[in-house]
Amino acid sequence: MENLEVSGIDGEQAPIPRRTLEDYVTPSPNTNWTRIITPTIQANNFDIKPQIIAMLQNHYQFSGLAHEDPNEHLERFLDPCATFKYNGVLDDAIRLRLFKFTWAGRAKTWLDTLLAGSIVTWEDLQKKFLGKYFPRIKTIKLRNKISQFVQEPEEHLSEAWERFIGLLKRCPNHKIELWRQIEIFYNGLTINTRSMIDVASGGSISNKTPEEVYELTEEMTTNMYQYPVERSAKKAAEIYKLESSTNMQAQLEALQKQIASLQQQSNPVVASTMNYVEEDPLILNAKVMMDPYNNTYNPGWRNHPKFSWNNNNQTRHPPPKFQPLQVNTQQKEEQMISKLAAEFEAEKKYNRAVHAEIQTIKSFVPLLNSQMIQLMKDLSAKPQGALPSNSEVNLRDQVKGISLRSGKTLKDPQPKE
Repeated sequence: MENLEVSGIDGEQAPIPRRTLEDYVTPSPNTNWTRIITPTIQANNFDIKPQIIAMLQNHYQFSGLAHEDPNEHLERFLDPCATFKYNGVLDDAIRLRLFKFTWAGRAKTWLDTLLAGSIVTWEDLQKKFLGKYFPRIKTIKLRNKISQFVQEPEEHLSEAWERFIGLLKRCPNHKIELWRQIEIFYNGLTINTRSMIDVASGGSISNKTPEEVYELTEEMTTNMYQYPVERSAKKAAEIYKLESSTNMQAQLEALQKQIASLQQQSNPVVASTMNYVEEDPLILNAKVMMDPYNNTYNPGWRNHPKFSWNNNNQTRHPPPKFQPLQVNTQQKEEQMISKLAAEFEAEKKYNRAVHAEIQTIKSFVPLLNSQMIQLMKDLSAKPQGALPSNSEVNLRDQVKGISLRSGKTLKDPQPKE
């Protein structure tokens, strides 16, 4: 194959250097593998201290794990970058040079997969970083968490507000307007907490602007931080539930102990008897000697093979085989289990009755809250420091009859003629 030629400066055809297959796969020494192209710095006094690099590597690491928040990482990274400035040095030059020291593990591996020179500005880096570790599906999940916010049991207003603000902060691109944020938070609160906010707002938050409700909630949560509420008191339902479960556990333990005691009473007799039978089968035909002084001459020895004075030729019939003692504990166990089941059913009925009473009490809470709000409205509508304009009518009439102590009633005076 002939070498290809190209036009030179003087119009002459210059031959293209011959390249082998090895030349195509061998990287050239001047190949640029840098993914981030940092701006050139003209200042001679620019220097990044080793302490700053060590601080970023020890306290500002991002590995790309599921529980890590990329938005929070960017926000935390910009804090130390804003602490130093250099004349003639752009912020992008500092951020692009330092940000690579905060990556570790999977995040650093992802950086190596980018094309060389694909990042030129700080905005390019943020877009690629958030596009990788904060995709659209994650935004949708966080938006659903925000819209489905519900106050947890035993969670105070300050804690619920802090958790709700944290959800909004984790999703900066939620695009939920302030009035909708206030509505989601208010609807997710319990009845008592909503009533507390309504009373603080003068009856209802409907008459307040979203900014006013936001400031009011911030003020209320700040006051709660200054005067924390103790959690030592428990709800009546929780106390009963704890005591009921404790009593049931104690009854089960007592039943287990009784069953174990019955087994210990019955098993040794049977087990010991069976052991003797296994050791010596002739014990089934043995006759227990109950004679006094059986170690000396005694009628009990008359059947001894060497000390016998009766007819040895008589055939001895063995006694019936020994029946091992058996103690029937199954019936007792069934009775105890039946008794425990009856007690358990009684406990369940009592629990249902208590639960019904609690639900009845809860049903009156909204009514009391509405009455309290109406009372506050009526009190606020009355003028302060003024007497009522209408006086009460005296229902008493003129006295026309006189009764003496003796009980005698005087007659009405006769009109004079």
